[in-house]
Amino acid sequence: MVSERTLYKYVYAGLFKARNIDMPRTICMRPRRKKPYTIKVDTRCREGRTRKDYEAFIRQNPDTPVVQLDSVEGIKNGAVLLTVTFVSTGLQVAFRCDHNDARSVSDIFDRLYLELRPIFL
Repeated sequence: MVSERTLYKYVYAGLFKARNIDMPRTICMRPRRKKPYTIKVDTRCREGRTRKDYEAFIRQNPDTPVVQLDSVEGIKNGAVLLTVTFVSTGLQVAFRCDHNDARSVSDIFDRLYLELRPIFL
């Protein structure tokens, strides 16, 4: 003996000749929507990295050159643009990454380091 729900699962899995369209309850109900996969980020990693902290640092060190990084994401899990903005000059450079992860960013900086070659070595 099995429950009614188990029979529905077997039909959905294709174990019988009957199909979902043959089941009266199945055609009346919408398929359940799956919850999107979310990555939980530890909020402690943002300590000391807020906008207020940035503004306080700039007030204390006005002569420090500032470079801002951002990623522009079009389609989820698709290619992204890594933008590097030099605040004092207003210059913005963009690099295309295949993935939006830390490894892609470090690969770009490794490539820049190799192509531009450090002057002081």
